[in-house]
This record gives sequence, C-alpha cells and structure tokens, in this order.
Amino acid sequence: MKLIFEVHMRPVPKGRPRFANGRVYTPAHTAAAERAIAFACKKAMKEQGWPSGFDGFVDMNAWFYYAKPKSNKRNFPTVCDLDNIVKCCQDSLNGLAYKDDRLIVGLSASKHWGPEDKIVIEIQEAK
Repeated sequence: MKLIFEVHMRPVPKGRPRFANGRVYTPAHTAAAERAIAFACKKAMKEQGWPSGFDGFVDMNAWFYYAKPKSNKRNFPTVCDLDNIVKCCQDSLNGLAYKDDRLIVGLSASKHWGPEDKIVIEIQEAK
C-alpha cells in the first residue's frame, strides 16, 4: 500500500512556537503550509484509497524542490534546515495519513533545484 502526492508550494520549515498573552501559537506561515499539505494529502488519499489515520508503521520519502534563481551557483539549495521542513510535513499529516508521526520507522528526505517550487511526499506501509 502506497500514497504519493505533490504540493505545489515552496517548502516551508516548521516555525518555532510563539508565546503571546500567556498563550502558545503556531506561526501563520507554518499553519498555512500545514493546511496546504493536509489538503493535498486528503485529495490523494481519496484517489488512491489510503485509509485515514493509518495505524501501522510507515516509511516516508520526501523530496523538496526549489525554483533555482539565476544568480545562484550552488549545487543544492541551502534555503533552510532539511529537518525543519520534514517536521512541518510530518506534523501536517498527523492523524490524517497516519495516526501519529511516531509510527514513521523509515525516513528519506532531500532538497533539490527544480523548475518550480514543490514538495513530493511518498508514504508506504513499512515491511
């Protein structure tokens, strides 16, 4: 069983929680990215027959693409930390593609230049 989907947006790192007026909240850019990833996942789940809140162990592969600016000569994007981008994706899929991100037992993630900004996520049942 496998789920794969794309999100056509610039990869966003998980923002640190903010504190104001005695409350904790998620920064707006992180919350918007999590909603966009969850929306794309829900659509793919319906199309591909992936069960909501899957309760088994899963492997996750993620590819993050950035549109390469003309002035950049680096081989790979250094926009932000890879682990923070992955965390944003994992949190947005909690309770949706899997019951909890602690069920992820295998993880592969990479950043690349591409023709456009996008995220590609693949989740499959661990064997």
